[in-house]
Amino acid sequence: MKVEGILPGPPDMHLTTSGQAVTTFTVLDRETLTVTYVVTWDELAVMCNSSLEEESKVRVFGGKKLRWWSTPDGGKRNREELTAFRVQLLKET
Repeated sequence: MKVEGILPGPPDMHLTTSGQAVTTFTVLDRETLTVTYVVTWDELAVMCNSSLEEESKVRVFGGKKLRWWSTPDGGKRNREELTAFRVQLLKET
């Protein structure tokens, strides 16, 4: 799957308990107003955290995944995410 758009906010990087880098960010397609949640891992996560910023224009390639979690009050939530294997920083036109 391919997604192209801008980051409406900065990326967020943290380390898992096992020490793996993970960076998450949101991509907004301004034409369709579609929001895609993106997850990157390891070296790609470090690169995205250091290279991307709010309003960066990107093209992201990856696979869709549905993630489930429980809230502190016992509720169930889910969100479709794109686990990226390639991220291109695009020039503004």
